[in-house]
Amino acid sequence: MTDAHSHDLEAFEAMVPVIIEAVPQEDILSAFTCYIGPVISSAEDPNEVRIAVDEILHRYGVPTPGL
Repeated sequence: MTDAHSHDLEAFEAMVPVIIEAVPQEDILSAFTCYIGPVISSAEDPNEVRIAVDEILHRYGVPTPGL
């Protein structure tokens, strides 16, 4: 994983609790996908980023189907 992707994941992790509080429950996955989707698609190893995202969301109790 590149430093840029690591930084993006750190920023994403900081945003997760804010998104959970601010976004209606039915729109949470869409909000996460808007931010993290481009990070996943630009990664050398998208699966590595997906796993990291799943781990982050799991810590906050958010299911991750389709990310």
